[in-house]
Amino acid sequence: MKKLLYIMLLAITPFFFIQCDSEDDLVTENAKEGGLFEALTPYLNYVVGDGKAYSFSFQVYQSPDIKATSVEIYKSCFKVAVAWSDPGDLTHTTADSIPAIWSNEVLQETITITNDENHVISTTALDYAALIADLTIDGDPLPASDGEMRIGDYFNFRIVTKLDDGRTVEQSIQNTLTVSTRFAGTYKSIGGAYYHPDYNPAPYLSDLWLGETVIISSIDAMTYRWEEWGILSGWSGNVLYFQINPSTGKITYPEKWAGADQILNNLPLLTAERTPGSLTYAIPAAGTNIDTAIKDDVEGKDQLNMVFGYLGASGSREFFILLEKVVN
Repeated sequence: MKKLLYIMLLAITPFFFIQCDSEDDLVTENAKEGGLFEALTPYLNYVVGDGKAYSFSFQVYQSPDIKATSVEIYKSCFKVAVAWSDPGDLTHTTADSIPAIWSNEVLQETITITNDENHVISTTALDYAALIADLTIDGDPLPASDGEMRIGDYFNFRIVTKLDDGRTVEQSIQNTLTVSTRFAGTYKSIGGAYYHPDYNPAPYLSDLWLGETVIISSIDAMTYRWEEWGILSGWSGNVLYFQINPSTGKITYPEKWAGADQILNNLPLLTAERTPGSLTYAIPAAGTNIDTAIKDDVEGKDQLNMVFGYLGASGSREFFILLEKVVN
């Protein structure tokens, strides 16, 4: 009986594969005989403040039997949810959540395909102004500045292909362009100084955590968080919030965060912008690029030149640090 079943399976199996292979499949690997668009760059990051234009590329597969004649690119925007938009509401007792929401969808462009051979095509490159054009959420336009977008928001592109036999096929993979920040990541200290009025001789000068690494994370399109500031010197519980202007690279430090004054080591934060008279040693040490994010478009080793401090009982503790992004 077992032998009989085995023989029957052998007889059925070839028929099964023949039947599967004969299916008209236009959106999977089998469609490479013609009519398939394969996304070569399905997922890209939109970097706030870079001012760049972004495009997607596709491999077009043609055959004598099935040919793509055009492709329509539809765009929309997805805004991520914000659980609690009021940083002053530490207990989250108020109904202040912002739900995720989609914009409308519009036809961005139609690409006519005249090449009967397998080839690569690209969409028109879009900068921020072009990306948000004609998109609205609840009737309102998207933010005019990319700095007002939230980290994780994304532009979605739906791809519809028209074939020479009259059929229309929507590609299974939709391309996305996700809003991200340039300056988040791991950094190492390549220079710096610490000034303390109580050390002898005063002011005391030392390299600040030279060669050590720190983590910079994103809060929103402009705001960053230095995780565990000072942990390398044995200080714990410190977090430093700062903002980088996407256009100018200027670094500033919010006076308040989460409804409270920014502090370091439980003492008031000093900055070159608000309290320059309290940072008379650190400011000249930083040079001409004081409180500036310096882009490296060749190797990606962006630098953060930062000056800040805190006010102790005997005077200012001043910090200058030059951080360089670690490139993997």
